[in-house]
Amino acid sequence: MSLCTAQLRENDCVPRESVFARLADDLHLPSPPGVVLQVLEMTSRLDCAPAELAMLIHRDAALCGKILRTVNSALYGLPRSITSIRQAVALLGLKPLRSLVLGLSLPALQRQTARLPIARTFWKESVAGAMIAHELALRLGRPSPEDDLVAGLLRDIGMLALIQACPTEYARLLEYASSSRGTWERGRDRCQREQQLLGVDHAEVSAFLLRRWWLPEEITEAIRHHHAPERADDLPHVVAQRACLLAFASDIAQLQLDAGQAELLRDIFAFGRRHYDLDESALAAFLEPLAKKIEDFATLVDLDIGTCEHYPHILARAAETLAQLTLENSVDQARLREQMQQAEQEAYRLRSELQRDALTGAFSRGCLEEQLRMQFRRACRRGTALGLVFIDLDNFKGINDHFGHLFGDRVLKDTSNSLFAAVRHGDLVARYGGDEFCVLVENTSPRELHIIADRLWRVLKDYALAAEGRRVAVSASLGAVLCLPRTYPQSATDLLHIADQAMYAAKSSGKNQISFVSLLSEADQHFLTIVEQRRFGTWLRGLGIEMPSCRRSARLETPGRLARRLGWLTTEQLRLILRERRTSRRRFDEIVSERGFLGQEQLAGLLALQLDPPEVLAADLVNHGIFSEAAAREKLHNYYQWLRHLS
Repeated sequence: MSLCTAQLRENDCVPRESVFARLADDLHLPSPPGVVLQVLEMTSRLDCAPAELAMLIHRDAALCGKILRTVNSALYGLPRSITSIRQAVALLGLKPLRSLVLGLSLPALQRQTARLPIARTFWKESVAGAMIAHELALRLGRPSPEDDLVAGLLRDIGMLALIQACPTEYARLLEYASSSRGTWERGRDRCQREQQLLGVDHAEVSAFLLRRWWLPEEITEAIRHHHAPERADDLPHVVAQRACLLAFASDIAQLQLDAGQAELLRDIFAFGRRHYDLDESALAAFLEPLAKKIEDFATLVDLDIGTCEHYPHILARAAETLAQLTLENSVDQARLREQMQQAEQEAYRLRSELQRDALTGAFSRGCLEEQLRMQFRRACRRGTALGLVFIDLDNFKGINDHFGHLFGDRVLKDTSNSLFAAVRHGDLVARYGGDEFCVLVENTSPRELHIIADRLWRVLKDYALAAEGRRVAVSASLGAVLCLPRTYPQSATDLLHIADQAMYAAKSSGKNQISFVSLLSEADQHFLTIVEQRRFGTWLRGLGIEMPSCRRSARLETPGRLARRLGWLTTEQLRLILRERRTSRRRFDEIVSERGFLGQEQLAGLLALQLDPPEVLAADLVNHGIFSEAAAREKLHNYYQWLRHLS
C-alpha cells in the first residue's frame, strides 16, 4: 500500500459544512472581473433593459473590443459586421451575450489560477470540452449552444476553488491520483475521492460558484450532475439533456490529456451510440476538425492552452490500446472481474471508514444527518414511510464512573454490535454522541417499525456484561417516530428532534421502555394500511406462510414501470407522465391522480410492490427450502392475479 493510499484511508474527512464555509469566506477564489459580474447580474433580471446593458459594457473598453472581435469571428458566422455594443446586444440577445461575456473573462480567471498545480491541463481540458459541447449542440440543433459552450468552459471550475480553499487536503488527492494511476483522473472518479475526503465534490462547488455569478439553474444544475448525468434524469428536460451533453464532451476532452485510456474510449463509443446515434465512424468524422476549432477558440478568448493533438491520431492510438486490452481481457476475464470486485469492496470499505465512529464502528452523527436528509427526500419522492429510533443507555454515567472508562467503552462497542445484529439489511446504525445511538429505518410501515423498535429494546433489555466478578445489566430508553415525508410539513431535522423528545419521554416514564410517536394523519394511516394489506409478505401470511428473515436489499422498480407491467398504464400514458415529470418535476402520484390514470388502490398496490418485491422474496423462500421453484412461480402468479383483481 502506498503512503498516499494510506493517508486517504485515515478517518479524518473534512466536514462538508466546513468546506462550504471556507469557500464562502475566501476572497481569492476564481471570480470574473467586476464589470463582468455586473453584466451577469443584470442579464439575470427579468427587467433587464438592453440599452442599460450596453451602457454598462461601455464602461470597460477592453471588454467592448473583445465582444466586437468575437461576434464578428467565424464562431458566430454573422451575415454582416457588428460595429457597436448596442447592435451586439440587439442581435445576440441577453442569454447569448451573457455567455459570451463570461467566456471572454476567462483570461482573468486563468491568470488568477496560474500558479495552481493543475492549471495548464485544466484550462486545456476546459476549452476542449467547451468547444466539443458547442459543436455537438449545433449538430443536434439545441436551442442555446452558447449556454452549452459556457457550461463546458466552467463545468469543473470548482476543482480550482477546492485547491485554493483546501490546499493541504487536495494535495493528497492529487498525490494519490498520480501515484495510483499515473494519468489524469476521470471526473467521476475524482468526484468520488473528493466526497470521501472533503464531503463535497468539485461539480457541486462549480454549481455553488456559478450560482453566485448569477448563472441560471438550467446551467448550474446540469454542471452539478455532469459527471453522473443519470442522476439528472428526474430533473427538467433542459437540465438532464445538458448534463448528458457535458458528460460526453468531458470524456472526449480528456483524450487530449491522455490518449492511452482504452476504457475511456470504449465508454465514449458506447455513450455516443446510446445517446446521439453516433457510431465509431460518425464520431470520428465529427471530431476530425475539432482540434483546430479548439485552438482557434482559445486564441479568440486569449487563453493559453498550448497545442491540441488531432483527434484522428488520438482515436487511432486509443483504439490500438483498446484492442490490446480487449485481447488481454479475453485471456483472463475471470481474474479481471475478481480484481474489479476487490477494488469495489475496497472503495466501499474506504467510504465506510470515513463515515464511521472510531470507537464503536457505528456510523457517525454527520453521516446520520446526511443520510436522514437524503432518505427523507427519497421517501418523499417515492411515497414511502420513514422511521427513526433514538436510543439512550440508562444509567450509563453511573456505570462509567463506577467501573471506569475502559469498561464504558466496552459497553458502547457491544451496544453498537447488538444494534447492527438486530436491524434489517440497509438500516443505518449511528452513534449520535456519548451513549446515544440512532437507527434510521427506510421503506417501513407502522407494523414494521414497532417490530424493529421492540426487537432493539429486547436486545438491550436482556444485555449484561461481566465486571468485578458480577454481571452488570445494561438497559436503554427508546424513542421511535414514524412519518410519511410526502405529507409531513416539517423537515428531516425536525424528525430527529421529535425522536429525541420521544426518547426523553420514555426516560421520564421510568426508563427501559419505548415511546412511539406516529406523525401520520388519518389519511396517511388509511393509505399505509391499504399498502400493508397489499404486500406480498402480508398475502403470504394470510396463507399461513411466514417469511424468513431477509438481509439483502433489492433495487426498487419505479412505479411507472410497475404500473405498465401490471397493465394499469399504457405505453403512451407512461411516456406522457415521464415527459411531464421532466418538465414540471412533479411527483408520479400527483400526475397520475390528477389525470385520472390511477386510483388510490392502485397507488397503494404499487408501493406495496416496492416495499416487498415479490420476485426477490419468492427467491428467498426457494433458497430457504420453503418453496420449490415451481411452487414459487405459482404463488407469484396467484398473488399478481389477486392484486390486479383488487385494483
